[in-house]
Amino acid sequence: MVNIKYNVISAVSSVACLLTALFSLLFTACVKEEPVLSSDVPSSTQEWIYATLWEHYFWYSQMPDKSSLNFSDEPQTFFDNLLVIEDGRNGRHYSYLEENPINTRSQYFSLAQTENSYGFDFRAYTDRVKTTAAYIEYVVLNTPASRAGLQRGDWIIEINGAQLNGTNYYALLSTGGAAVTLTVATLEDVSVGNNTFVFGNKREVALDAAESIEDNPVYLHKVIEHGGKKVGYMVYNHFTPGKTANSYEYDEALREVSADFKAAGINELVLDLRYNNGGTISSAILLCNILAPADVVNRKASMCKLVYNDKQKPREYTYNFGTSLLSGGKNLDLGRLYVLTSNITASASEMLINCLRPYYTVVLTGTQTVGKNVGSNIYKSSDKQWEMHPITSRIFNSKDESDYQDGFAPDIDIQRNLMNGLISSVSRVDLGDEREILLHAALQHMDGTYAPTVRSSSPDATYAQPAPVFHSFERRATNGVVIDR
Repeated sequence: MVNIKYNVISAVSSVACLLTALFSLLFTACVKEEPVLSSDVPSSTQEWIYATLWEHYFWYSQMPDKSSLNFSDEPQTFFDNLLVIEDGRNGRHYSYLEENPINTRSQYFSLAQTENSYGFDFRAYTDRVKTTAAYIEYVVLNTPASRAGLQRGDWIIEINGAQLNGTNYYALLSTGGAAVTLTVATLEDVSVGNNTFVFGNKREVALDAAESIEDNPVYLHKVIEHGGKKVGYMVYNHFTPGKTANSYEYDEALREVSADFKAAGINELVLDLRYNNGGTISSAILLCNILAPADVVNRKASMCKLVYNDKQKPREYTYNFGTSLLSGGKNLDLGRLYVLTSNITASASEMLINCLRPYYTVVLTGTQTVGKNVGSNIYKSSDKQWEMHPITSRIFNSKDESDYQDGFAPDIDIQRNLMNGLISSVSRVDLGDEREILLHAALQHMDGTYAPTVRSSSPDATYAQPAPVFHSFERRATNGVVIDR
């Protein structure tokens, strides 16, 4: 119920109001009534949400009229009702509201969460008869999964003796999970006759209880000798400066890798962003300065600009390349860049691709990226109970290009090879192995031998394609590029 409070209003210009006031012992004439929100939900939360979005939201002019809003709605419902259709895709908004946020950057990490984790990411598939199995994408070191011997390419088909299905695979996300026993196998084929999975080499794996883990975004780096060249290869899984809000050890790891590559004298670089759905603009700026041609960095050329709504002054903010930003890191000064992509690659990853393209060739290898060409800022309520991440800007490169809202199409499209690769020995090789499908395609393209191949045991054979039904990356709370500087 709406309560009413009364304020005394001086109205000395009104004779009638003055006479009434003289005869009123309580001096309560000429009253102005103001609505006060229900005490069930703190009024300041909804007012804060509305005022912040009205000022900073990129699409503020399309928000519902304030008079049509119910300020007694729960904060999450109230927030959701203010967002517009342009904010997001497939029914999911990029902007989000978080209650009781923790003071870390873990929402950008490559795993669904790191506080209680088994330490691996997976994609669940079903076959023609709805048999469900989970393909392990990668395993983080020093976690229950790595200690148990799980590895990329393993298929989980049972959990605690129960066949994996459309609901129990959520237990693999391991939020507070207890110790479990998994039945793991290799996918040997998909039967031509009835289009069902054919598994072999089954074994049981005992996982310890979920625990707090560290997910360093610089997952792997190495130098590969290929075709008379030295090829640097780095798996970078999220744009995060450090594991806490005030630390920068992950940015330092990037600088150290750049120094290692420089010392090794690499001629080419393959940057693996297939599992990277974004993060902070500061880390993206650092990596751009490592990867861009030296003359671009030395002359402090334009990198990108953010365009805000028409209430902001100035409305545009430009970032430039610069040697000072390397801070001990090394610019690699290469002639081109290979980037491995997937339908996970998004946000700051796409910003990096877009910012480097005006200055040299960026060869995308993999599948279509997501298409997040927007940035978000973080706002906290005065009581620190709520944290809001609205989309506040759109991102353009130095050529004023920002037309990747549907994602970047790969130059080397290996979609069919990826699906066929699930049913082959190469699905079980580690990241960084030259036989791994995406890396193999990039290396072949470098030496001019790349040619798409389609798996088939005979001209008339038809193979069912496993249907993906869930990816653990879907649990990650990222939106546009996070503007942290």
